[in-house]
Amino acid sequence: VLMVGLYFPRCVHQDARCGPFRVGGRQMVALWVCTAFLVKTAAAAGALSVQDAVDLALASDPTIHELRAEAAALRERAVSRAQLPDPSLKLGAAALPIDSFDLDQEPMTQLQLGLRQQFLPGRTLQLRGEQAMFSAEAIDSMIRAHQLSISRAVRDTFVEIQYRLRGEAILENARAVLAEMTGVVRDYYANGRAQQHDVLLADLEVTRLDDRLLRMQQAQQEARARLSQWIGAKAYDSVDTQWSDMAAVAPREQLFGDLGKHPQLQAGRRRIHAAETAVDIAREQYKPGWAVELTYGDRSGNAADGRARSDFLFASVTVDLPLFRDSRQDRSLSAAALELDAETARVADHRRRLARDLEQSLATLSALTSRIALYEDQLIPQAKESSEAALAAYQSDVSDFSTLLRAQLIEFELQLDLARAEADRRQIVATVDYLTGDKQ
Repeated sequence: VLMVGLYFPRCVHQDARCGPFRVGGRQMVALWVCTAFLVKTAAAAGALSVQDAVDLALASDPTIHELRAEAAALRERAVSRAQLPDPSLKLGAAALPIDSFDLDQEPMTQLQLGLRQQFLPGRTLQLRGEQAMFSAEAIDSMIRAHQLSISRAVRDTFVEIQYRLRGEAILENARAVLAEMTGVVRDYYANGRAQQHDVLLADLEVTRLDDRLLRMQQAQQEARARLSQWIGAKAYDSVDTQWSDMAAVAPREQLFGDLGKHPQLQAGRRRIHAAETAVDIAREQYKPGWAVELTYGDRSGNAADGRARSDFLFASVTVDLPLFRDSRQDRSLSAAALELDAETARVADHRRRLARDLEQSLATLSALTSRIALYEDQLIPQAKESSEAALAAYQSDVSDFSTLLRAQLIEFELQLDLARAEADRRQIVATVDYLTGDKQ
């Protein structure tokens, strides 16, 4: 929590009504800010952290459970698709005379029981199992990609809540300081040392701060509502407002090298393997499929010599003849090859978009890092010096109240800008982590 304020080191005149300008007034402002800081720090000890939010979101996300179930289903299907078709059972009667339906009348009359087993062309069964397994592995990678996406979204939203809370603290502090300044200006106006315009201007700025504070609170509640999508009612718990430590971003070459490990690209490569297997399956269809059939024929009655008629055994092999390749196998192979080309192009395009996003994120991160250094090393110290100089000039009747007010507001604005830049940097780091497949 930033502790800022406008302190008046001495009373500019001996009027007892100058309260906030006295040393006692200074102690009051310091006490208010320090008390708020201690309260917020104590609350942060048991507050929700960004890692807590990410863990809760990953543990309860229904899409992850959906994808895991889908991957498990594909693994089950991979086993079933690699098996031979179920054999066929054949029951029938052959050479049955329709005039009497007597099984003993004709020597060729028989009751048949047979089995037929079909065999698909070439390595079709094995390839179908491999294709389903590649599809399951692609979904495994999609699960990891979805986890990364959730982590980035939760971190982004959590940082936004942190910024809004820190912004509220800055605005509340600014309002307390301006409220004291308003009271002092009223005293000055009552003593003829200030103009009515100064009183109205101070009141206006306090009211404007009230409006900004309300808008900051509204944005905070909206961010919490977005966070509740992933963690439910926990989104409205106390949030740790302290910026989490950020690990150093890896070198540029390493980041772009890690880009190929992104789960979405891994999922794409698994889909390419599945498409390549589909091409192999289409090629196997140029080979003939075949089937084996074995039938037992039971005959009734006796032969002419009085002996019982012998039963029959039939065995046959059926072979497919892929003769019409132009309209069947050739078209199937062409379709599978085109689908492979489309998937390969889709993965290449996705890699280019990830590289573009990483390039843009690194440029933004570099600019934000430079801006934060500028704020911390120059702008904030300069603003504080300007506020002190404006206060001294106002106390010496060298400058007017509007100059002092503007200097103080600039300091608060820069503190808000610094908090925004810090939040933006952490959100960009979350994007870089997502793009390089880091920090699920």
